Amino acid sequence: MEEGNYQTDVRWKDDVPCLPNNRAMAEHRLKLLRRRLLKDPYLRLKYSAFLDSLFDNRHAQMVPKTPLEHTAGVAWYLPHGPVVNPSRLDKVRVAFDCAARYSVLSLTSQLL
Repeated sequence: MEEGNYQTDVRWKDDVPCLPNNRAMAEHRLKLLRRRLLKDPYLRLKYSAFLDSLFDNRHAQMVPKTPLEHTAGVAWYLPHGPVVNPSRLDKVRVAFDCAARYSVLSLTSQLL
């Protein structure tokens, strides 16, 4: 229990997960997302509001310009994108793609 919320560690299949640095793939996905958001100002507004709330609530932080360095040597960037329900066009949900593959591996393939 941390600050009134339950918190648990991520359970890996192996003690040290085998994840290559996927920054190039994540940057490519971000480039495609940017192009999509530039074409749709309403989607961009809703999407930006959601991302701002992640930073405001400290659930996310900016990625440094240099590659991440961890004690285990693991860095994995989580791509994300908007999901819009056709029956509720006013609501935009952001989906984090844990199944995104890089070098035949994904984050979900390394978790229990």
